[in-house]
Amino acid sequence: MVGQLGAYYRVGTYNVQADKGKLVWVAPLDFQGLVQWLVRRTSPGVVIVDAENPDTPAELRQRTPLRYIPSAFLNDNLSRHVWLKYGTELLPGVDAGRSTPKETRAIWSRSDGRRSGGAVKK
Repeated sequence: MVGQLGAYYRVGTYNVQADKGKLVWVAPLDFQGLVQWLVRRTSPGVVIVDAENPDTPAELRQRTPLRYIPSAFLNDNLSRHVWLKYGTELLPGVDAGRSTPKETRAIWSRSDGRRSGGAVKK
């Protein structure tokens, strides 16, 4: 960790992504706990590790603070935020993943399904 970030954040779960035409591992900086979330309220960014060249040092990308992440609490928790916005329109149980689009702004993307007409039998 750089500076005092380690007192507030820990490296989250890595997820493989394509960034600028190469494969990278991306992990958010998750909150250490409730007190750290109350003090900071946003995560400063993500850690990016080159998946193709293990000798490349990891990059701490702090361009856009992340507010809605799984380690946040109350209405800033990603799952709760999505549920409050869309409610019962979405099917539960789909995990979220990080995305690093071409403009290198880290965002969360979530794949969910919407209920359609018809009954489901068990």
